Amino acid sequence: MELMRSLADISLSGQQDLHSVGGKGANLGALMRAGFPVPAGFVLLTNAYQQFIDANGFQEELERLTQQVTLDDLASFERAAQAIRALFELGTMPEDIVQSITQAYQELGAGVVAVRSTATTEDLPEASFAGLHESYLNVPSLEGVLTAVRQCWASLWTPRAQGYRTRLGIAAETVSMAVVIQQMVQASISGVLFTANPVSGARDEIVINATWGLGETLVAGQITPDTLTVEKASGRIKQRGVGTPSLITVPPDSGMSDRGVETVVPPQLVLADGQVLQLVRLGEEIEAHFGTPEDIEWAIADEQIFIVQARPITTHVTTPPLSVYYGMPNPPGDDSWDREHDLPAQPYDVWTRVNVGENLPYPITPLTETGFPVLFGLNNDGAEQQAFQMVRRLYGRLYFNEGAILHNLNEEMGLPASWMHKMWGSRQRGTHVYKNTFRPLRLLRKLFSMLASSFKAKKKEKTPQHTAEQFFAQIELWVNAFMGNDHSQLSQLDDGQLWKEGLPTWSKRGVYAYATNLRFGIGAGVKYGLLERVVRWWMGKDLAQDLVTGLSGVYSAEVGPLLWRMAQMAQKSAVRDILLMQDSITALAFLRSHEEGRSIYEQLEAFLARHGHRCPNELEMRNPRWAEAPEQVIELIANYLRAGEGIDPFVTESRQQQRRSEAVTTVEAKLDPLRRAIFRFLLQQAQRAVIVRDNSRYYMAKFIFPTRKIYAELGRRWLERGWLKQADDIFFLTLAEIEAFLAEQPTTVLSATLQSSVEQRRLAYEFWFTVVAPEALEADGAPISEKEEHHSTLKGIAASGGTIRGRARVVQTIQEAMSLRPGDILVTTATDPGWTPVFPLVSGIVLEIGGQLSHGAIIAREYGIPAVLNVPGAMHLIQDGQLIEVDGSKGVITLL
Repeated sequence: MELMRSLADISLSGQQDLHSVGGKGANLGALMRAGFPVPAGFVLLTNAYQQFIDANGFQEELERLTQQVTLDDLASFERAAQAIRALFELGTMPEDIVQSITQAYQELGAGVVAVRSTATTEDLPEASFAGLHESYLNVPSLEGVLTAVRQCWASLWTPRAQGYRTRLGIAAETVSMAVVIQQMVQASISGVLFTANPVSGARDEIVINATWGLGETLVAGQITPDTLTVEKASGRIKQRGVGTPSLITVPPDSGMSDRGVETVVPPQLVLADGQVLQLVRLGEEIEAHFGTPEDIEWAIADEQIFIVQARPITTHVTTPPLSVYYGMPNPPGDDSWDREHDLPAQPYDVWTRVNVGENLPYPITPLTETGFPVLFGLNNDGAEQQAFQMVRRLYGRLYFNEGAILHNLNEEMGLPASWMHKMWGSRQRGTHVYKNTFRPLRLLRKLFSMLASSFKAKKKEKTPQHTAEQFFAQIELWVNAFMGNDHSQLSQLDDGQLWKEGLPTWSKRGVYAYATNLRFGIGAGVKYGLLERVVRWWMGKDLAQDLVTGLSGVYSAEVGPLLWRMAQMAQKSAVRDILLMQDSITALAFLRSHEEGRSIYEQLEAFLARHGHRCPNELEMRNPRWAEAPEQVIELIANYLRAGEGIDPFVTESRQQQRRSEAVTTVEAKLDPLRRAIFRFLLQQAQRAVIVRDNSRYYMAKFIFPTRKIYAELGRRWLERGWLKQADDIFFLTLAEIEAFLAEQPTTVLSATLQSSVEQRRLAYEFWFTVVAPEALEADGAPISEKEEHHSTLKGIAASGGTIRGRARVVQTIQEAMSLRPGDILVTTATDPGWTPVFPLVSGIVLEIGGQLSHGAIIAREYGIPAVLNVPGAMHLIQDGQLIEVDGSKGVITLL
């Protein structure tokens, strides 16, 4: 059986060998045979992968694991991937495969090589799979090559790769993996070349991205590269943008590294004009060879250009020039569905993921983004057009215009910038400097102006000025009435009637809900800010966070104790082993059907009745809530069981209440009677405001649940009719598209056209998960780099008091966080309410996004967990497993 083939021996067309060498191997082989400068190398064929599977008897288990994944349960992809990764690590490598790899490695000179995955579904015109399978650079030894081969094979089953195939309808049994082993190009310059403009679709333009060193930081979206737009016919540079990289990747001096060594360089032109012309001509020749526009990865070493990868450009959709000057990577598929509403930039614009990044940390689907403005009356129909844009989708994610907000609050309302920085979790960025003084006369004038305007707006619908209790009761009334209908009544409505149950019914209510929630949020910021300033003024130190910890009545804080109680019930019964050993769906079925699980199941039903409208990343309407997919809760209970006796939320609650009491006593002991009375008034107001702010968010999540159920029901119907391939395809259509569709009331549809649109948007959506999005962008779209000179100490916002030392666990998703153990310190980008169950499991928290009144800060204080938020670069400056110290009182992290 043939196991290894030289790149030079792959057929000239390459495609007839696709099933043996994979997409990347086929393209590289075709280029080498045609005389293009491709580094020498071999392909370990798919036969080797299959022999490894057969020799270890993995096929049956692979089929079982992959049959369990479903798009309705994103965690299922992670569970399957972890199990498969463990299989591959334990499997025995057949001797003839080891011999084939050894021989190929020796023929390449037994030096440093690159080991790259090449799947049979990869780098094709209809599906690129860009960045979804693993590559390992600078592999210096045979042992390293053997390890990298296993890891490449396992990457066929990463969560992203499985999800991508599932969304494209590619059956798991049809895919296989080959591995390319090539001489390593020790690049001084590298980049990507598109032989057609991937933004405008212009075939007469070539676009080049270039950076110093190896290309990992460029492909990962961690830097802004030099971007050149070149006229294809003449080679004339039409536009050149100089990148602003804060770091580049260069080859390591020694040792195995799949990413090289990161080093900082100042901005400077990367490519000389002569090199640009060489690349343009090489790109033209490659495009002519394949007959299609190509996406080409290249590297320059010792003044010679090498081609290290080439794939077809998977789309030529037209988007406006905004994407060009925003310098974003160009995703495959359709990413243009919301660009027509973008407004011109203003000089004070600064785009950040502060606040919105906590609630919507990941790429957003079309229906979620276009539906929210309508649901909450933010689409300004009939209203005067604003000069600035408040929200914009960049890197697939929502960004808020922090600059416009600060401009309004600072310049027009006279509020100090530092006040908003701490409350909202922002900080001084970019080139615009805001005043840090409080100007009460300006604030009074603005408030008077706003009050006068409200009296003049006769046609504007008034929203009731309800108390918090009235607001929460109103949402309970609306949601409970809807849930009482359930499927029995909803199923009797036609599509148009069903849609009216969601919009416009809920959008009329949404104007009230949004305005009331915003009022509570602003009120909390003002009241907490006053308390903090007064206490610091009188005491000489910041005690505000201790004064608002251990508060009773925060609904989200109930989640941890309720899960802990169910875990304790399971610990004392035969159910424990079922929850720990079985998958969550099987365990849930057991609780439902067996007497041993009855008491826990009753507690679960009570939990879902109160908190079932929540889930991780709950503002993304595509995500099933706990009530819709209760197996998510079963996984949380199992994790509390694994944590053992190391946690007890009731002990923690008592400790935090004692901490608050001591802080109050400390302050009051140093105040005279008059100031003590003022302090007590401010304290009462701030404590209530903090509780109301978080509970208001709890009810806003409950408010959107009915609309989520309407969307899901419509998707289910269209799936049954064959209009969609998957029920959640509905979330990849915009609100306007769905409404236009319903207005036409079609009995039949061109399902292929509809499905193609969805598939193209899924491609772009999945791509953005592979890209590291900048935290902040200037008005012109350039990422704002914040250099941290002393990496042994990181600073952020003090959010929850106390000091703790422990092992840092750097995680991207809540699924990864489920493996945390008591004593670990959680380090992640942001946490929304769906992360609450994780908090009792950890001893400290470090977040890149958040402020003192963000959900993460409030819940950390309730659970008594030292927390520092708004830490720039925490995700890459802190290493997973590193020992760190978190001082939540001073806002300092020390790397030990």
